[in-house]
Amino acid sequence: MKYKRVFCFGCSYTEYLWPTWANILEKDLDIPVYNWGLCGIGNVGIHARMLQCDLTHKFNQDDLIVVVWSSWTREDRWIDGYWKHYGNIFNNNFYDESWIKKYWDWENDIIKNATAIISANKMFPIGFNFSMVPMNNPVDIHIPDDINPRTFSKTNQTAMLDLYYKQMPEMKNFQDIANSKFNGATRDSHPDIKCHRDFILQYLYPHLGISMKSSTMLDIEGFFYAGEMHFADVKKDSNEWENTKNCAKNLWSNGNWSRNRIQNWEI
Repeated sequence: MKYKRVFCFGCSYTEYLWPTWANILEKDLDIPVYNWGLCGIGNVGIHARMLQCDLTHKFNQDDLIVVVWSSWTREDRWIDGYWKHYGNIFNNNFYDESWIKKYWDWENDIIKNATAIISANKMFPIGFNFSMVPMNNPVDIHIPDDINPRTFSKTNQTAMLDLYYKQMPEMKNFQDIANSKFNGATRDSHPDIKCHRDFILQYLYPHLGISMKSSTMLDIEGFFYAGEMHFADVKKDSNEWENTKNCAKNLWSNGNWSRNRIQNWEI
């Protein structure tokens, strides 16, 4: 492989409770791999972190840059020394109803997200673009029915998407890859470690002309089966989410995985 460094960007499809494609690359490749993914961040934040990374590491022709773009109904803000990366604004308590009614509009999401994605590809030598939502229909799963109807002008949305979509980079949708959720052991919908493995084997390595090490494959299998066993017990708990997080922390030792989380400015 011609590359000497790899830089990974994205949201929870890149940095999560368990190893992702970025962690697998770090284990499998014999070159430095930097995981700039941040769980819950949106595309504006991904773009900002990409620029921060470039200013710090100076991208060059020997770098492989891979990004999995996020869903679009997110708000990225740097406050008190950290990104406030809470995912969909309708699924968290940081943005209350009054903020949403005053500031949120789906058409604004189209403009700011499309601008971030297209601008990043004009600014940086991105090798591979992927997405967790289809680019020609990037609506988030959860948008409440009682949101002000002024935000749902289908005519405006279609015109905006058509304008930006023509300039979007070619990208595959991560969600097209089968995800067993650790063989049904968890209700968490994020890609399990085998799904991340398949993402690499289907979409990355064929283009790079390389194969995955047998030792890496074994470590993936080991983590998967450990997760399948332990998450099944957590699924019975009343406080499933908190216990899933605690369980996942203990699973990283299955294969000696490295979790490199770059969150703030101390890099």
